Amino acid sequence: MTGEGLNADPRHARSWAIRSALLLHDNKLDEAEPAANAAVRFGPRVIAGHMALSDCYKERASRLRARAAKLRTPKTGSRQVNVVNQNGQHIRTETQTYLIPPSPEELAQAAECDRQAGQYQEKEQGCLSNALASAKGTKDEPFYQALLLFLKQDFASARPWLEKTILEKPDDPKLHRSLSSCLRALGQEKEAIEEFSRAIDLEQTTAEVWLNTAWNDLERNAWKPAREALLRARNFTPSLLSGV
Repeated sequence: MTGEGLNADPRHARSWAIRSALLLHDNKLDEAEPAANAAVRFGPRVIAGHMALSDCYKERASRLRARAAKLRTPKTGSRQVNVVNQNGQHIRTETQTYLIPPSPEELAQAAECDRQAGQYQEKEQGCLSNALASAKGTKDEPFYQALLLFLKQDFASARPWLEKTILEKPDDPKLHRSLSSCLRALGQEKEAIEEFSRAIDLEQTTAEVWLNTAWNDLERNAWKPAREALLRARNFTPSLLSGV
């Protein structure tokens, strides 16, 4: 679908943004990031482009932090130890494991990964700010206000924006999950559990809706829309249809 759109108009920003999201979903970050940059270049006021680039930077930072953690993790070695009795006679040979601390070079590499991850995090925040600027005065503004404040861990300020967004989109389970996390961070455990329950109910309902849509499409031999509906159902319930 995005390929057709880009063939028709190679400068179509939303098609580039969708292409980036699909590539990132397929773990093709090195292809997703240029596509997101193209979306921003061709449509600087298109929110989806800034969000696609934000997701790429977020993934970059996540991978760098994971590498830093791995570099700092002690490795396991093993050695053979002779066990003797009190008379010094050999009884048996045992294998002992021991920890090998990270080398100075590995610690330096880990610090560099952290530094780069911090830079990508700043870029991510910049993309979110650009998305918010593009959303100013639109119905999407409350969502991006909430998202930016939530990522900055300013939960008290994010809460009213999340609640306002939910008024606009009451059936979006991801919004209810975000509000639940926000309430939990504010120490309002009871309200957080209630909001989380709403998210679970909505996720189950939404998955069922997409599954029913898929079966209806299959009965009509509409294979492509059926597959899309099954993938949407899987997004809400990852354990479903793992082979799709």
